[in-house]
Amino acid sequence: MYLDQVVSGAGTTNQVTQRLGQFYAVNNEPFAWVPLTDDGLVAPVVVKLGGTNTLRISTITGNCYPNFFMLVPSTGISLSAAIVGSNVAVSFPTLAGSNYRVFYRTNLSTGNWTLLNAVLGDGTVKSASDSSAASNQRFYKMTSP
Repeated sequence: MYLDQVVSGAGTTNQVTQRLGQFYAVNNEPFAWVPLTDDGLVAPVVVKLGGTNTLRISTITGNCYPNFFMLVPSTGISLSAAIVGSNVAVSFPTLAGSNYRVFYRTNLSTGNWTLLNAVLGDGTVKSASDSSAASNQRFYKMTSP
């Protein structure tokens, strides 16, 4: 399924939309958590809304019947990066039982985010090591869950 923001023509058949992301799931479990992701179906998408907004859900197959959506506010996760030997270590605080995913890409404004590592939090500071970053420019982001 796709999530679009209607930027003009709300309530008409001539809507102009802006793609915000897509949902992808292969199970039929009730109450499944399915994150909104980028075009590569990898990195979660942050949607910034304000005031009154009209959103549209669409699907190519028509075989998707969501009961509800939950949009939740989120805060950022502080990251730090340091060169350790020939690697770059991206460190971040964790909460016990929470899942964290570190993504990278080589251009800050374009391209899909690539998953570097997934980490289960335990209340300590965790790190993800990137062996290719020392010789290449990379940008990082963190998501949880």
